[in-house]
Amino acid sequence: MGVDLSMVASAFGFDPLAHAESDRGFSIRNKTGTDTGVRADVGAIGWKNTWFSYAVIANWEVADPGLRDTVLSRMNTIGKMLRDVLQEDL
Repeated sequence: MGVDLSMVASAFGFDPLAHAESDRGFSIRNKTGTDTGVRADVGAIGWKNTWFSYAVIANWEVADPGLRDTVLSRMNTIGKMLRDVLQEDL
């Protein structure tokens, strides 16, 4: 299980130091990767009996230092969309 909650998983409000168990009704299993100008977060997020798998990978021009903030914000937005869909009556 991954420990990095800075990307897609940031939208779920997990305790960053203790999220091995279900938290707020969600369960997550993810793996992240980083390099200069690259962020990747892949995993599965569950709510009740529904699970979604996701893969979000971004790269940007490192000459613009503000783009990292934009990328992380957009990855959080994708996580919020997943959270909202999971909490709908499916």
